[in-house]
Amino acid sequence: MRHKIFVGYVAFMVLVFLVPVPTIPLAEGNHVDKLVHFGIFLGFALLLYIDRASKMVWILLISFGFAGGIELVQWFLPYRDADWWDFLAGAAGAGLGVLLVSVVEAKLQRDARKRAKEGGDPTLPS
Repeated sequence: MRHKIFVGYVAFMVLVFLVPVPTIPLAEGNHVDKLVHFGIFLGFALLLYIDRASKMVWILLISFGFAGGIELVQWFLPYRDADWWDFLAGAAGAGLGVLLVSVVEAKLQRDARKRAKEGGDPTLPS
């Protein structure tokens, strides 16, 4: 089920980033599109971790590659504009996602070690 959710999310991303949409001057002036890139790639990194449980460096590299790939494809589309700032916003969102996962993982490991010391579970590292 996790994989289906991730694949659906990627399909949603492709639609959001590659389908022709009318330009909204208000969104461009307020840089709302940067927030969209940030949020969508934050979600991408989190869902990729949940789907694959890969090492953080791989999640980061895959997220950066996908963000760059989206901008590269947009560069070739006559109805879309590629933007380095969009790439950076997506990369920042992915970076925050990786940071959040790393913090949660570290907390869970600390708690597991603490429980192991208290309960004497020899299967967990001390």
